[in-house]
Amino acid sequence: MNEEYLLKKINLLKIWLLLTTIGLVVLGYKTFSNKLSTDEITVKRLNIVGENNEYRIVISNETRQHSGRIEGKDMPHRDRPAGIIFFNNEGNESGGIISLVDSKNGKVNSGMSFTMDRYNHDQVIQILNNEMYDKGEEKIQRGFLISEFPKGAKFFNLHNEYSEIEKIEDKDLRREKTIDLLKREGAKKRIYLGRNFNNEAGLTLYDQSGNPRLKIFVDKDGAPKFEYTESNGKTVNLIKAIK
Repeated sequence: MNEEYLLKKINLLKIWLLLTTIGLVVLGYKTFSNKLSTDEITVKRLNIVGENNEYRIVISNETRQHSGRIEGKDMPHRDRPAGIIFFNNEGNESGGIISLVDSKNGKVNSGMSFTMDRYNHDQVIQILNNEMYDKGEEKIQRGFLISEFPKGAKFFNLHNEYSEIEKIEDKDLRREKTIDLLKREGAKKRIYLGRNFNNEAGLTLYDQSGNPRLKIFVDKDGAPKFEYTESNGKTVNLIKAIK
């Protein structure tokens, strides 16, 4: 083996290494470039962020789901169903889509919900499907719900006060405080369109306190009804009244 032969082999090796390096660079660029094209991706959580790296969308399973962010503050860790959480351009949560099945001792509660939040607060618009099954019996609610919070309501006022109430050991006092808090700071139903747990399908309108005032619906027996509820709680069937 002469020197000239060794030099040829070394030169061929250099060329091979150069071509291999170029190939790896091209492959790496295609794989990790800003634009990735693929047919399928399997992940436990996917974060979509804005140019400022703030969250815009989080798609996650229930174990890794985002706890929520309001007024720039992350909520403490809490159990949340798998789904999609939306964030506005300020990085705060603005709604989501969730799905959950809870099955215990033969009882099944299956639900799915698409919600939209009030700015820096909780949900005020919801499309929902809630199904409960127990020993051959079923209760189903499906519909569209619009709610509203009192003017000037703040999420953390409600959250912090409720956290303190939960520390009260007296069950009756805790319940009384909770009802009072929700009356002052909680969301109130305003419009519901859909099927309720009583198998009634129709439209219900509520006053600013969340009390039902007008209902147009078909009851579980198929009878059409048009009801008006007075401020004293008395309900009048307007169809019968017209007749």
